[in-house]
Amino acid sequence: APQGNKVEPHAGQRVVLKYKLKFEKGLHKGDYFDFTLSNNVNTYGVSTARKVPEIKNGSVVMATGQLLGNGKIRYTFTDYIDYKVNVTADLEINLFIDPKTVQSNGQQTITSTLNDKETKNTLPIEYNPGVSNSYANVNGSIETFDKGNNKFTHVAYIKPQNGHKSDSVSITGTLT
Repeated sequence: APQGNKVEPHAGQRVVLKYKLKFEKGLHKGDYFDFTLSNNVNTYGVSTARKVPEIKNGSVVMATGQLLGNGKIRYTFTDYIDYKVNVTADLEINLFIDPKTVQSNGQQTITSTLNDKETKNTLPIEYNPGVSNSYANVNGSIETFDKGNNKFTHVAYIKPQNGHKSDSVSITGTLT
């Protein structure tokens, strides 16, 4: 987690899942293992790309990852693993707080389950409070970022305060 163990999603902060893996002999190309993440995180944040890192030995790919949905990730071994004994690897995956599930500040327990063994950590989540005056609170976040097409989606939230209501709101700004 970021410094101080507090995660601030509006600042792009994330946690990192770290596994030290050891594979015994007898594995072959096409063999796989799955693990499942809790529903309060995802592996992509605001990116439209949906991928996970490969497991490598140096520059050689040992296994490729695939997102299966509902927090499930599958790693499938390549032919590199054939006839190998006691292969070890490190796997690090960035986990981003899912704002559709975690909608307010507070403690969140993040879990990953591999071979019926649960790895978990409870961390405070703190969103940016936005900008307020006596009439309204304004906040927002980038929802999607498509690097390949240089496009993003930003959602702004305008919440009346102290009983003030408005029939129309104008938003102006520039991108630089």
